Amino acid sequence: DPPGQTEHLHTETLLRLPQAFFCYQPPACGGADEAVGPPPAAAAGRVTFASLNNFGKVHEGLLRLWGQLLQRVPNSRLLMFIPDGDAGGQALRERFESLGLDFSRLLFWPRKKLPEYLAMHRQVDIALDPFPCNGHTTMMHALWMGVPTVTLRGATYVSRMGASVMMHAGLPELIADTPEEYLQIASAWAADVDRLKRVRTTLRERLRASALLDGERFTRHLETLYRNAWTRWCEQG
Repeated sequence: DPPGQTEHLHTETLLRLPQAFFCYQPPACGGADEAVGPPPAAAAGRVTFASLNNFGKVHEGLLRLWGQLLQRVPNSRLLMFIPDGDAGGQALRERFESLGLDFSRLLFWPRKKLPEYLAMHRQVDIALDPFPCNGHTTMMHALWMGVPTVTLRGATYVSRMGASVMMHAGLPELIADTPEEYLQIASAWAADVDRLKRVRTTLRERLRASALLDGERFTRHLETLYRNAWTRWCEQG
C-alpha cells in the first residue's frame, strides 16, 4: 500500500512498516533444508511452468493468458494444483481446451502435504503468480526452493503482494505491469536456462540477506509501530 495510492480503499488509518510488511520462516521439514539443484529444463530440454496456488485464485482470463504463454514457449508445460478428483474428468478437459489450452501440455496434481509440496518444486523452472489475487506464502515457498516467480502488479493490496516479495528478494525484473509484459517476462526467462541456473542457486542467499527473513528486525519495527500508534492515541485522548 504505497502512500497516496490506496488510502481511499480503507476506512482506518494505514500504518506502514519501513521495510517488508511480513516476515517468512522457511519450513523445517523435508525438502526445505535440502540443497537446491539445477532447473529441470537443464536436463529435460523443455521448460516447466507451474501454479501451485489454491486453484480458487485461477480464473478463465488467467487460464487464457497461460495458454498464450504455452504457445509462445514451444514444448513447455504447465503444472497446477486442482481440487481432488478433478484431474482426469472430461468436463475439465473440455473447459481447458475451450480456453485455448492444449490439454496434453497440462499436468494436474492434487493438494499435497507440506514436505511433498516443497519437493515438487524440483520439477518446476518458473512459477506463475495468479492475479488479481496474488500468492504470498506460496511465492515465498517457491523462492526458497529456487523457483523464480513472475507476478503482475495491481492496484490493491491483494494484487501487490507478489510485487512486494519480488522487490525485497532483489528481483524486480520479474514484476509485470500489464498482462502482455507478464507474457514477455515469462517467455524471456524460459528462453534463458543459464539465467534460471544462476538465480536458482542464489535465491536462498538473496532471501537470507533480505528483510524477508530477518525476524528480529521485523519484530523491532512492528513493536515501534505499535508504540507510536499507542502514543498518538494517548496524545489525542
